[in-house]
Amino acid sequence: MVLLPCIVTVLVSTVRSGFLRRALAEFWMMPLCMLVGAAIGTRLFIRYPQFPYALLLAGMIFVYLNLDRFGRTHWTLVQKHKRAFGVVFGIAAGMSEGTANVAAPPLIVYYLALDVQPTILVQALNICFLSGKSMQFATLASAGGVPASEWLMTLPLAAIGAAGGWYGIRIRDRIDAPTYRRWLRGALFAIAVFLIAQYVYTIAATAG
Repeated sequence: MVLLPCIVTVLVSTVRSGFLRRALAEFWMMPLCMLVGAAIGTRLFIRYPQFPYALLLAGMIFVYLNLDRFGRTHWTLVQKHKRAFGVVFGIAAGMSEGTANVAAPPLIVYYLALDVQPTILVQALNICFLSGKSMQFATLASAGGVPASEWLMTLPLAAIGAAGGWYGIRIRDRIDAPTYRRWLRGALFAIAVFLIAQYVYTIAATAG
């Protein structure tokens, strides 16, 4: 339901945000790692669809936010070995994309650890999301099970997502860097809560 709308929304954000060349020059390896991780994660999801991937991701988010609350998220090791940790976080984000359908948490944690400027951070996220979502779509489409009619049903949601992304960029441009980083941490918390609620709802619906 959200795959094609996410791809369209990311494309709009990529075109509107600027600084694409700079983000690619600095984080070109991240989309490649995302492709590898997304392929692995999607295959895991197809093979073990009942595993609580969402709960695992939510737990990781809460651990990070708790560390951040105590000021333990300024990792100099990550900053000194940016490329090596980029591979780790990129693959982790791709696997998260393929299993829980959410790639943002590992990427946000990585970019916040590097103190990336918001304008570059957004495009760095965009290029990762685009590669991860594209791989997820290609893998699901080649595996079958989702008819073309169901993909077409999501196009109205894609239009809504594109419009929301267009307007959201205008709001983001008015926000200073510290506020933006606080919002990102709030978004991580909201994602974790949503993942848990979604899992509980799915279990309750199955039991009922």
